[in-house]
Amino acid sequence: MTSVVGAGDGTLSNGIYKSLAPGAKVVLLKVTDEQGAITGENITKAIEWAIRNQKKYNIRVLNLSVTDDWSTSYRENAVDLAIEKAVKAGIVVVVAAGNDENAYLKAPANSPHAISVGGLDDQNTLHALAYNLYHSTFGNTIDGIHKPDVLAPAIWIPAPILPATNAQKDASVLFDLVQTQEDRYLQAKFANVLAQLGLDKKLTNEPADVIRQALEEEIGNRKLISAHYQHADGTSFAAPIVSSLVVQLLEANPTLTPAGVRNILTQTARKLPNVSAERQGFGVVHPLSAVYEAEIVHSDLPVHFTPIINYRLQTIEFSLHQHAAETVTTTGDFTNWNQEGISLQPLSNGIWKTCYKFLPKGEYRYKFIINETEWIPDPTNLLRELDGFGGFNSKLIIE
Repeated sequence: MTSVVGAGDGTLSNGIYKSLAPGAKVVLLKVTDEQGAITGENITKAIEWAIRNQKKYNIRVLNLSVTDDWSTSYRENAVDLAIEKAVKAGIVVVVAAGNDENAYLKAPANSPHAISVGGLDDQNTLHALAYNLYHSTFGNTIDGIHKPDVLAPAIWIPAPILPATNAQKDASVLFDLVQTQEDRYLQAKFANVLAQLGLDKKLTNEPADVIRQALEEEIGNRKLISAHYQHADGTSFAAPIVSSLVVQLLEANPTLTPAGVRNILTQTARKLPNVSAERQGFGVVHPLSAVYEAEIVHSDLPVHFTPIINYRLQTIEFSLHQHAAETVTTTGDFTNWNQEGISLQPLSNGIWKTCYKFLPKGEYRYKFIINETEWIPDPTNLLRELDGFGGFNSKLIIE
């Protein structure tokens, strides 16, 4: 967890390894019990503490790189219910999806109110064609909601080693040894630290080139990058990358709500080619596009999650933020998926809206159609499922 919150400004790497939001202030909440185990009860308490202290510490983003023990409905799980309260209070909640592609989605990754982050393996390269999936958790929750929402790098992540720990001391020794040029000095220094490093004693009798090879292998085995950084992996590290991106969005546009943040992240994400929506959600977050979108529109991004179901007036309000559209309609199983659908009317600043008649109690699916050709799910609807055609349907539940 130190690595998750300690990305910082990259001082120990001369600025090479730093987070997307190095100037952000961080509040660290411990959720382990006296035995060091992470419990749902303590995760819930931490979320509730963040809500109570939101104004005091200006808490806008909550990162949860933890998991509860059980796979239960978000409607009854204490962690999920606390997340819903946090989002209603204006806090963007970002969570790790998990690292087992065969596992069930558990809280907080199952929460529809949280932005669940799956893993990308970028192969430690900038070449997008080499990108692949990390073995992160995905699929339908008990409530039939599909996760993850987006992907972010989950392997080859430079993470700081906690200073003054044995791990950091060993890293310093290893890099000092491999940088020793003269063979006799290397052999002498190696003999003095052999016990500390836990390496094979027989190496002391080997020539310097064999010792160097063994040291390089040990550095690789420990995933070390330098005396102060090592590679880390897991969606526990992917989630904070998205959290730091959210901080950038909020700096670019402080008026953004959790709905507005979700809208930007999902609409600017880039899909991996030849990878199913089942595994990647809306795709890999794209910081440049996301921040640009937050900067150019400061007042017209969604304030609420959609659709808005008004039980008192017996209406359903559909809305979409879409600058480039000439026409927007919505269609679903309540219109027999008729392509003509229900027309949305343009308002100001790229907002399209319509009020539809109330529907009988039940569960419905729908999509938006942009310019009569592009079918998309509702980007600010928390509920979605696979549509069987490589994408998603949004879900509408009338209770």
